[in-house]
Amino acid sequence: MLCASPRADASRCTAERPLRASPPGYLVACPSPVLPTRCLFLVKVRASDSAVNPHLASALTLAAGLEGIEQRLDPGLSRGHENLYAKLSEESSKLLPRDLGEAVDAFEADPLAKAVFGERMYAAWVDYKRAEWQDYCKHVSEWEVRRYLRQFG
Repeated sequence: MLCASPRADASRCTAERPLRASPPGYLVACPSPVLPTRCLFLVKVRASDSAVNPHLASALTLAAGLEGIEQRLDPGLSRGHENLYAKLSEESSKLLPRDLGEAVDAFEADPLAKAVFGERMYAAWVDYKRAEWQDYCKHVSEWEVRRYLRQFG
């Protein structure tokens, strides 16, 4: 049984506190069946965007974790302590999507996303987010008005 805790330690996670929809950034812990006050493992998920839908993000995160376990994928060494910007020239390093358009492209290219969402929800989500990005691209911000009207006006 899984549980979620916003605390830095999961000492309060027990089998009586099951997993609930929790925003990314929470700890997910699996209590030991022998010692329910002890956790077998912890997973911390950090959201890069506060606008993320926690339910959809949790579903995809859990599915990705299960896929990794089932396929015995090697996550590699922890890189949390390294300066990743200094390693961008390496072939194995790649940037996350820089805007919503790139994020939709990455989502659409991921077969796991389609499997988790289902065909109809997946197609609807891609269409919805692509339309959102197109609307954003048509918007002229106050910064652009101030900068470019002064520069070219």
